[in-house]
Amino acid sequence: MPEPFTTSDTPNSVYTGSESFFSFFSQAQVALQTFRLALDGRVLAQASDLASQMENTRRAFQHNGKFVETVQGVLRIAAQLQQRTQAWDREVQSIERSKHSKSGNALQQLRAEISNGRLKSQMTERIVSKLEIVLYQLESEEAERLAGQTAPTESHIKSSSDSDETCSVVSQVVEAVCELVGEGLIVNFDEKTAFVADSNVREFFWDQPLVLLVAQWHNEEPDMSNLTFWLIPKFLDIVNHIESVASALQLEVVGAIRCEQLAWKLAPYGIDLWPQSQPIQQAIGKLISKRFEKDPMKLVAISASLPADWTGHDSIRIENRI
Repeated sequence: MPEPFTTSDTPNSVYTGSESFFSFFSQAQVALQTFRLALDGRVLAQASDLASQMENTRRAFQHNGKFVETVQGVLRIAAQLQQRTQAWDREVQSIERSKHSKSGNALQQLRAEISNGRLKSQMTERIVSKLEIVLYQLESEEAERLAGQTAPTESHIKSSSDSDETCSVVSQVVEAVCELVGEGLIVNFDEKTAFVADSNVREFFWDQPLVLLVAQWHNEEPDMSNLTFWLIPKFLDIVNHIESVASALQLEVVGAIRCEQLAWKLAPYGIDLWPQSQPIQQAIGKLISKRFEKDPMKLVAISASLPADWTGHDSIRIENRI
């Protein structure tokens, strides 16, 4: 990583903006500026405003060099982009149910729009995700550089950089999860959009830029005391710090009668009751293929379950806070 730019010409800037890693900001900005999702000849989603946000994030980073604030800004942009893609997907699903009423040419055009839209959304997501990864890598390199300036021994360098990286990764994951679920994780067992894993198991999941968060329960249990939550990281560097995330993640499940603090524990890939529904399995499979070197054993999650004596189920409901 290049040394921060500190010449007298631009005393208030950390970087010149010509460093190679700024090209990833430019790629993300262009992808967002040209992002269009159309359906039936109408543009239903675009992201030129997000491109402006990305430019502001890039300028702020060039000026102050603050990694945590920059990553958080990129994650907010990614979440907004995901919202728009999901809204477009819902329109696609609705119009696909009535596509039998369309003529051959109109149907062919519709299929082309859907195909192009999905390709565009996937490409844009990959570009923004790449920027996230580059920022994580830069932050780690900067922590090592700073540790090397202040510590005389190799062991001290390793300890200092590891500590900085751990704190950064943990804080980003915890903040992202807490921002999603709010002050009380609330689950509704009658949620109609829950996925059916088998005849008894129901699952619901939130797809976030850093993690998948899954709620899983058995339909035949009247007291719903077997409710389990899974937090599945999307990046290997989060997996490497998953024990620290589990220790720092303080979530409460809120019901009519009581609140219950969730205790998180490690859950290796493939153990009993691992999320089973097809959409979630597909999402996990994509993660393994794209970010875990096609090795499922590198994907380690954490899980938390309600205790057997939980009695607050009457008012628990799922709320998607994205």
